Amino acid sequence: MLTQIINGKIFTPQGWLDEGSVLIRDNKILEVTNCDLALIGAKQVDAKGMYIVPGYVCMHAHGGGGHDFNECTEEAFRAAIKAHQKHGATSIFPTLSSSPFSEIRKAVTVCETLMNEEDSPVLGLHVEGPYLNPKRQVSSSPGN
Repeated sequence: MLTQIINGKIFTPQGWLDEGSVLIRDNKILEVTNCDLALIGAKQVDAKGMYIVPGYVCMHAHGGGGHDFNECTEEAFRAAIKAHQKHGATSIFPTLSSSPFSEIRKAVTVCETLMNEEDSPVLGLHVEGPYLNPKRQVSSSPGN
């Protein structure tokens, strides 16, 4: 199904486009055009003057959809990623707060699983910390 997003302020590499549209088919952006005339057979979505950022990459998000990436489960990752995609992200770098190494390892395993799926929106994992200052480190056990 072809979808046409109209009546929004579209961000492009050349700057803002006020009277254009974004064409999407099968969750893929086909074209950003400077024409906002309705296409026959396309489902029109009225952006009502909101911003449209085609190809948005979410580079710092701790979770979404009621879940946090620090839960380190596939269920939490999928739910949070789905929430970001629902609001326009085409790809994402899930972000972990500073965590014990054991939790980081769990998140890395989940992230790698998702990254290996066909057409995965997950491009990598953003890890905050661990802090190098021993007074700031969070550790699940000595020596981690």
